Amino acid sequence: MKFIALALFFFISLGHADEVRDSPDGKYEVIYTSKILYEDNLTIRMKSGGKVICRTIASTYEPNRFIELIWSPDSTLLAVISGGTKTTSEVRIIRFHNDTAEELKLPDYHQNIYGRHKRLKGGRDSFAKHLRWENNVLSFDSEGSWTEWVSNPSDLPEDWYAYSIKLTIVDARVSLAEVNLKNRVNKRR
Repeated sequence: MKFIALALFFFISLGHADEVRDSPDGKYEVIYTSKILYEDNLTIRMKSGGKVICRTIASTYEPNRFIELIWSPDSTLLAVISGGTKTTSEVRIIRFHNDTAEELKLPDYHQNIYGRHKRLKGGRDSFAKHLRWENNVLSFDSEGSWTEWVSNPSDLPEDWYAYSIKLTIVDARVSLAEVNLKNRVNKRR
């Protein structure tokens, strides 16, 4: 009996959960599926007729790795934060045009941040969060560590950075509009 209960718990915890989000204009729907442990899927399809126009996968160490998802007000762009590794997340933008979808290439805003501090790279932790749209401008926050061995902002607060990023999207081109220093993630008290 214990084996059956344990197997049932294991099966339920490894199952999938579907979440559906419609575009503001009601033309598209995004179906988010969290599959067994290492793979999450986004399927985007036309609401009318159900034609699938895009599928994207986030493979990672942990489930539920599509962290944030937000449509632009005009339903032409979808911004997603997906997990990269256990200690990273990344911004992805999908553009919708003539009932097709394409993932856009983003400028390397990390290099802009690192260059301001005369560094070639940062540490192992790098996170994006707080997606916001204003017309064709996507804003979000980028936080991370400068070294490989720090895994928590409270361990060594001065080893963490926090920036506000703005990307401008015109047609299929994404440009870095602003990179602004924010207050540190944690300050020593």
